[in-house]
Amino acid sequence: MRQYDLYRIEKSVALYYYGRERKFFGLFKEYRDSEGEFRQIVEGQVNFITEMIPILPLHQLLKEGSKRKQPFYNEANLYWIRKDDESEDSAYMELSEKKITIHATGDHEIENVFFEILKKMDNFLAIDLENERYGWLKPWRERKYI
Repeated sequence: MRQYDLYRIEKSVALYYYGRERKFFGLFKEYRDSEGEFRQIVEGQVNFITEMIPILPLHQLLKEGSKRKQPFYNEANLYWIRKDDESEDSAYMELSEKKITIHATGDHEIENVFFEILKKMDNFLAIDLENERYGWLKPWRERKYI
């Protein structure tokens, strides 16, 4: 099973570290692995750089996306999708105030259904801690100076 944690990073921080996303990966890995007083320090850093996720607009966007693409099911802040009844390909997404978690099994295309919808909302940073993969769903545009 693959797991992706998605965060909204404060814009000035995201732009400053654009191209150096490995730093974010390191911070979130420390956040997961640390304990005690050090964890509290790292948690403060994570809370400082992450923004709240607007849940209501996200629910509306997911509802629209479900009508256009393959339908998915919803209960409170949990959404799930299955390719078809006979398939092992499935994914579910949990929404919380500062993090979205997507769990997926089977074909990698299944989580893309959620990713494509989330891309329309914001520049989320997706992190797969187990496989050490990370990146922006919708990359920030670099400024062009004249």
